[in-house]
Parts: sequence; C-alpha cells; structure tokens
Amino acid sequence: MDLRKRSVEDLAQAGIEYLAIGSLVPFFNKNHEMGFVSSVLKGARKTIGSSVPIHVYGAGDPCELPFLYKLGADIFDSSSYAHFAKGGWYMTPYGALHDAGPLDAGEFRCECPSCTEAAEVHEVFADEELLTRHNLWTICTTVEALRSLENERALDEMLARILEVHKVWFPTSELPKTWTESQSVES
Repeated sequence: MDLRKRSVEDLAQAGIEYLAIGSLVPFFNKNHEMGFVSSVLKGARKTIGSSVPIHVYGAGDPCELPFLYKLGADIFDSSSYAHFAKGGWYMTPYGALHDAGPLDAGEFRCECPSCTEAAEVHEVFADEELLTRHNLWTICTTVEALRSLENERALDEMLARILEVHKVWFPTSELPKTWTESQSVES
C-alpha cells in the first residue's frame, strides 16, 4: 500500500490527467473480496483528487462495477464478458450464474437481444456466442445505469439491491462482508 500511495503522489505531482490502476483482478475476481480493492481505490481517490479520472484495469463484472464506481473509479475495461462466457457463466447485475436456477425461478429477467430472442434462457447458456453477447450487453447496461444515476442516494440504493440479491444467490460470497467492513474503515 505504501508503494501504491507513493506512486499516486508522484503521479499527482507530475500533473497527470488520467490514473490507471491495475493488479486488483485477483481480489475482486469471482470471490468479490473488496477490502484491499476498497483501500486502494479510496487511497488513490483521496490522493489524486476528484478531477482526475481513475481507470481500473480488468474490471468488468457487472456485479462489482457499481461498488468500484462508489469507491471512485470512473473507467473500466475487461474481456470478462468473453472469459465468463467461455466458462459458461451468465452475467447479471447481482453476480455471474453458472446455472439458470434463479432465472427459471423468475428471480431475474434479462432484456438483452440474446435473451429476448431465445425461446428459453437455457439456449443462451448453451451457446457461447449468445452468452458472450449477453454478458457484454449486461456490462454495457450496468455502466449506462451508473452514468445515469442522479445522485449518491440512487447509487446507495443500487448497491443495497445488489447486496440483497447477491446474498441470496451466493451465500458464501465475500462481497457483503468485505464491502460492509471496507465502508466502516476510514481511508
């Protein structure tokens, strides 16, 4: 953390207009461990100020993007949509599903072209190309939703909804616990 802080301070002194942060994927990929990620992003935002955009390399899980946004990240990039599809993972705003259980139960309905054109969601799970398109659409609509939020309260409500559904779908996930802990720790 000291090296990261010193690097951001040096970059701020150099007058950078854009900050990219990497090496966070292992922390937020699949198990949603937000403690370290939160410390890094809060620290960078505090050091660099509010006017410099922060880019998080490899951030592409639609479940996590709103949390990263709340922590001060502005720009994301990822090929997760394709990697997840290759592994049979169906992205949702609440976490990536490996089976259609919550969809079959009516707990989530996707409006993307892949899902609306398929007779059944199982067709999307079974077709890597459809799944890739679905995942990319889900990421893009998540980013659009973040960009259209009108205030901090709307973002907090979005995060609360994600946590509520995520806890039910993924009871062993670290996201709810580590997010709550990271918010109680001052940077």
